[in-house]
Amino acid sequence: MTLNPQDKINLFKTLFAGRTDVFAQHWISWDRKKQSWFPAHTDRTNSVYASLTDNIFEDHLRGNRTIGVYPLLTNNTSWFMAADFDKKNKSCQDIFKSFRRPDNWLARASIFHIWIHFSRFTRLLLKENLRNPPKTTL
Repeated sequence: MTLNPQDKINLFKTLFAGRTDVFAQHWISWDRKKQSWFPAHTDRTNSVYASLTDNIFEDHLRGNRTIGVYPLLTNNTSWFMAADFDKKNKSCQDIFKSFRRPDNWLARASIFHIWIHFSRFTRLLLKENLRNPPKTTL
């Protein structure tokens, strides 16, 4: 099955459905020593958030722009969760070791992501769990 560009955008929007009134923009300093994420704005005073449009999704899918979506909707529900694991973080090293592949692709990776998609809106309880996540083992 061949998808046209708009079909690919629609598929991506379905998989990563989040807020459309704001999105995150990736920033890297000129010397590449610092990087961060911030909400994209439409003005110089940073008072008006930029909306997430199909053109922005297309730029991201073409590799011209790195963006992030805000999965937590204004009613505290979400279609998905995401987790980033940094190999430099000692607590994540066991997670890296649990993924075994013949080509040893994780030895070259410094970060990997896991997405969990829900079949319906899910209310997320985010009070203490984000500040003090429970210790688990895989």
